[in-house]
Amino acid sequence: FLFTGQGAQHTGMGMDLYHTYPAYAHAFDTIATHLDPHLDQPLHHTITTGHHLHQTGNTQPALFATEVALYRLLETWGITPDYLTGHSIGELTAAHISGILTLQDACTLVTARARLMQNLPTTGTMIALQATEEEILPHLTGHEHHLTIAAINSPTSLVISGNQTAANHIAAKLTEQGRKTKTLTVSHAFHSPHMDGMLHDFHHTAAQLTYHQPTIPIVSTLTGNLATHNDLRTPTYWTDQLRNTVRYTQALHTLHTAGVTTYTEIGPDATLTPLTTNTIGDTDGTAAIATLRAGRPETHTLLTAISRLHNRGIPINWNHLFTNTHATHTPLPTYAFQHERFWAETSGVVADASDLGLASAGHPMLGAAVTVAGADQVLFTSRLSLRTHPWLADHVVLDQTLVPATALVEMAIRAGDELGSTVLDDLSVLGPLVLPRKGGVHVQVSVGAPDASGRRELSVYSRPENADVPWTLNARGHLSFRGPDAPFTLAQWPPAGAEEVPLDDAYDKLAVQGYVYGPVYRGLEHVWRLGDDVYADVRLPTGSRTDVGGFGLHPALLETALAASCLAGYGSSPEGTVWISTDWKDVRLHATGADRLRVRLAPDADGALNVQLADRAGRPVASVSSVDCRAIAVGEVSNALARNRDSL
Repeated sequence: FLFTGQGAQHTGMGMDLYHTYPAYAHAFDTIATHLDPHLDQPLHHTITTGHHLHQTGNTQPALFATEVALYRLLETWGITPDYLTGHSIGELTAAHISGILTLQDACTLVTARARLMQNLPTTGTMIALQATEEEILPHLTGHEHHLTIAAINSPTSLVISGNQTAANHIAAKLTEQGRKTKTLTVSHAFHSPHMDGMLHDFHHTAAQLTYHQPTIPIVSTLTGNLATHNDLRTPTYWTDQLRNTVRYTQALHTLHTAGVTTYTEIGPDATLTPLTTNTIGDTDGTAAIATLRAGRPETHTLLTAISRLHNRGIPINWNHLFTNTHATHTPLPTYAFQHERFWAETSGVVADASDLGLASAGHPMLGAAVTVAGADQVLFTSRLSLRTHPWLADHVVLDQTLVPATALVEMAIRAGDELGSTVLDDLSVLGPLVLPRKGGVHVQVSVGAPDASGRRELSVYSRPENADVPWTLNARGHLSFRGPDAPFTLAQWPPAGAEEVPLDDAYDKLAVQGYVYGPVYRGLEHVWRLGDDVYADVRLPTGSRTDVGGFGLHPALLETALAASCLAGYGSSPEGTVWISTDWKDVRLHATGADRLRVRLAPDADGALNVQLADRAGRPVASVSSVDCRAIAVGEVSNALARNRDSL
């Protein structure tokens, strides 16, 4: 969700929703009871009449109330985000929604920010420029104390703020170059040295508040990165946030890298939506959707946005949405359909891949391959289901059957082999691939043409079968051909001084953490610790519902190897925290057909694992220079599952 900043306000914003949806009205009235004691006039009066709405002291509280109420309405319809970010005052809204600030504390901070800004001298200017940050920075040399970049809104659009003479001089130079410039209609030079006069008092107010851990990941527009540690949770952060540059473009790139493809603007007008489109574009099925637009009927605009979200696989609670409306169920015909066949008669010959112009991929998880005409590219297609790949049913995370990341790694390596790219340089897993209990999922693995260095881009997409929904990008990475890796051996086994970890209740412990492993993944035989390093013996259980035929390295065997680290570190993560491997670097397969492994897992300073896998003689089977993990949210899994269910 993208929360709009100042400039989107207009008279009557949100009032159609207020009179149509009780959930919106209740949320707005609740917020107003916290804001009104700090304001010169009731918030409802400000918005409905427009009286002093464009004064900063009223603008920011009005935007906050409208956006929070709109979010609460969407929440009643079952629409919740995976990530949050906000532009300027919109970031304060995002902080409240994420749980960092209670409603009372958020209202205190919003009104203090607005009031202190309003009381500053109305000098200075803000000018939007068609330019990049790199082009503007040299012009600011020597002016740092009275002119800055206030916001970077897209790769070629930013705003400077501060001293009017210096800003006009820079704008004039760009105009001479044929660049677009526009002086903004604002009361103050926001996000500039002109804010310095309020920083002490604002910091004092912010220091009186209580900050909590976010319950929804939030991307900071102060840093442009995913918030970690104390980001958004200190008075210093919020003081810096109102004074420094809004790095909206970088925040969007962070979200895009995290795999976000649907950006929904929460605000009274579509101001961030075009900026998002200009920054991210429409690649990979990406869409930016505005929930409201100034000058258009609010209910119609919002429901149009909801329909677009539904078409993109976002689950909607239709029962709640239609509550208090005139919508009714339309009964289907009760009579039987005519039993007359119109099926085309087939020849009775079952087509294989070659009949369709494809070549068999010769791999258990990749059904067919086609070389793209006129390009050195290959596309692999497949279908995964619990019927065709029953061993996947044994990998249950947060009560859902997930295709393990190790399976995506295996498919990527096999795809690279087809083109002689034997090293998986990197693979980022962007979101879970959930298998439904019935039916299947279509998968495509695309390998692009080599660049100048011979590296090829790789992408893994999926979508439910028989569903007219966009493809989901589950993973992306790069393949290359490089010489042999530095040799290693695990001949001395177990290593001298290693301390064995009991396995009596190993899988009960893993289940507590959220990993419910069936028989195929219960191949841990021994686990040892030596300092921070973990060693293990693993195997594919005898009589399990799969064999190693056709695999380079069976995904269940590699997943079991990584599980040794979870078991050895049991108790170091909060109960219920589920980690999945997301970032793989320098994956090399040295031998195929292994059903037993010796495993060495060595964490680096950042917690990523260096992985060495050997056969029972200690000879190399595979190596991974780095596997990094992140905690997975329940919402990620449920949203992916809902995508399978909520289709016609």
